[in-house]
Amino acid sequence: MRPPVFLSRRPGELSDASLAGWYRRLLATVASHRVRAGAWQLLESGGWPDNDSCRNLLAWSWSAADASGDIADGAAGGHLVVVNFSAEPAQGRVGLGWTDLRGRGWTLTDLLDDRVFERSGDELAGQGLFVALPPWGCHLLAMR
Repeated sequence: MRPPVFLSRRPGELSDASLAGWYRRLLATVASHRVRAGAWQLLESGGWPDNDSCRNLLAWSWSAADASGDIADGAAGGHLVVVNFSAEPAQGRVGLGWTDLRGRGWTLTDLLDDRVFERSGDELAGQGLFVALPPWGCHLLAMR
């Protein structure tokens, strides 16, 4: 049986060179930094009574794996992704769920634009990571 002919009809679309370049850069970054190595975890985002834009944030992480590929249960480090899935700015606190954050400073580097953020492990473990993203914005953070 063949699929109906009408399924192959669609309007012509112009290619978006800028968007295609962004995806090429994203895929190269993910591959070169071993972003998807480790244990994946969906993360919770919270907000404030007068600002529920955190509902538009989707966040997940990959825990760091050592050279042997072993992952310490709940170990901090690795990569964090936060995406604003809306046409409005969004702010919130993302709970990281890692057990060994306290007692030291953490450097978070956005692999997509090389911005660097310094954060207290005590704040990250307690309140979570504060995130403010523009419409459709995202972070791909390496946490060290």
